[in-house]
Amino acid sequence: MMMSCELLEKFFTMKGYDIYMTYDNIQASEIAMSVKPDIILLGVTMLGEDSLAALRRLRESEHKVAIIILTAAKNIEIAKNALKMGAADYLTKPVNFALLEQKIASCLMKSRK
Repeated sequence: MMMSCELLEKFFTMKGYDIYMTYDNIQASEIAMSVKPDIILLGVTMLGEDSLAALRRLRESEHKVAIIILTAAKNIEIAKNALKMGAADYLTKPVNFALLEQKIASCLMKSRK
């Protein structure tokens, strides 16, 4: 998990994005509430609480942020639940960086309308 996070951080930093990274869902929620990012990439197997619980809490907050779920598990039930709970998208690892960048650009365009 850490290697893919570090690669994502490096890739998007080089693209000019401001990145806040953590391996803990509780800390991710705290960062999201204070920083109010445009996009959250949320891993399913992060430390702390269940990622779907973190997704639920983020969806209940005042800050409506696009959340893309990333996971190595190809579990269709997790994907369905995440999308029902308001995730913008669900991608499996290994991450296709071009596809992820396209999904992020799409989320940003929707949020700016």
